[in-house]
Amino acid sequence: MISGIFLLVSLLGAWLTFNVYRPHYATGRRAVLSFFTGWLTGELALHHIAFQIVATLCFVWQGALDHTAGRVALWISMASWIGLAVAYFQGWSAERAIETALGEALGREYRSGIRPELAKSLRDTVNWREIAQPFPMRHADVERIRDIQYARTRGVNLRLDVYRRRSHPENCPVLFEIHGGAGSSAARTSKASR
Repeated sequence: MISGIFLLVSLLGAWLTFNVYRPHYATGRRAVLSFFTGWLTGELALHHIAFQIVATLCFVWQGALDHTAGRVALWISMASWIGLAVAYFQGWSAERAIETALGEALGREYRSGIRPELAKSLRDTVNWREIAQPFPMRHADVERIRDIQYARTRGVNLRLDVYRRRSHPENCPVLFEIHGGAGSSAARTSKASR
């Protein structure tokens, strides 16, 4: 019995890992489920690995490895951990992409032009405390302006959120981020408003 439950849990973990790499893109509830589970699993990959390891240790302690299903579940779980770890470390390539873009837009020595009081807050290392405690994501020095309509197309209001420092500094670079999943919610909003 415990081996079968372990196998089901390991298969769920493997599906979550698979979904990070191959999300479902069609419209509908399945796509929404795929988006949110993929987003949370990918963004919290280290947390998922830790949770799965703790769950695995509990199952092993309960004797799950006494049966073939439990041993298969262990291999599936280990493959899932490896997949999540690879996804996590692939995310580090974003740093190179952003640095390249900033260098091309602002010049290779752009950091020397950053005001000293702001430059001291830049980090070149991973803040493991923020990884261990990913929520809340709000920063006291940042304000959010929600739902600014910038266009209307095919009956859909296109909106964006702006995050900026509360001190409103001038002549700062702008980072424009487009994240996945918003298209399906915009379409549903448009249909609901008609």
